[in-house]
Amino acid sequence: MAEVESLLSYGYNPNVRNYTESYDNGRTPVYYAAEGGYNSLVKKLIAAGADVNQASDEQWTPLLAAARYSGNLETIRILVEADADIHFTNNYGRNVLMLATYMGKADVVQYLLGLGMDPEIKNNDGNNSYDYAKNNKDISSDMIHQYREAYLLKQKMAGIENRIKEIEARDEGLPESLKRDKYLIAYTDALKQEEYLDAVIYANLLDKLDTPMEDAFYYFWGEALLKLEDPEQAKSKLNEYLKRTGSGGKYYTQALRLIIQAEA
Repeated sequence: MAEVESLLSYGYNPNVRNYTESYDNGRTPVYYAAEGGYNSLVKKLIAAGADVNQASDEQWTPLLAAARYSGNLETIRILVEADADIHFTNNYGRNVLMLATYMGKADVVQYLLGLGMDPEIKNNDGNNSYDYAKNNKDISSDMIHQYREAYLLKQKMAGIENRIKEIEARDEGLPESLKRDKYLIAYTDALKQEEYLDAVIYANLLDKLDTPMEDAFYYFWGEALLKLEDPEQAKSKLNEYLKRTGSGGKYYTQALRLIIQAEA
């Protein structure tokens, strides 16, 4: 570390490419640091101006090397936060998610899927991250699917929140009674047309108003949430319906079936 710092202080180029051996293929200092998981050194080189997206002749970047070899989650985070391209692929068409999956780095895989990487993208051989998870004792296809769905749901929910804020700003001056009628019509129409995202948006808006709703409102809200693959929130609304109506509710049996479905 001290030697590297000394060289950098003398103006050593942090992006020099190495061709000392035939297998070096133009790799840079930050490549080697990331490959070995030397996180402090990676930070020093980045601070000195190292290009985290400089690829070797075989199209291996520091990020890909970190995933394939001895880099850990911190290494990956450091590089990503320095604007490393997570979608870059090497000459085999392999991206960082594929390589992390192949190496069984579950925490790295979860992190990358949380950034929105698509596990269905294929390499030059037609394999995707799910294929790399096969026969891997540390990562399963189900795990990848679960993390991917969690990311998609998070994005979906963020979209709902933004839409709610837009509608609230638009209708700010309306009387509450008018808002209730307007949102209830929109909610009912959305359910009839199976536009479940809109139904959930208007259900949230109705819930924010200081007016009581009929019991069935919570049943259909829960059903819509389940359609949007949000089982935890769906269970919450369906249980609210059951708490209000008990076993005598019109949708008692259906609500129980949906809860069982959400728990599966």
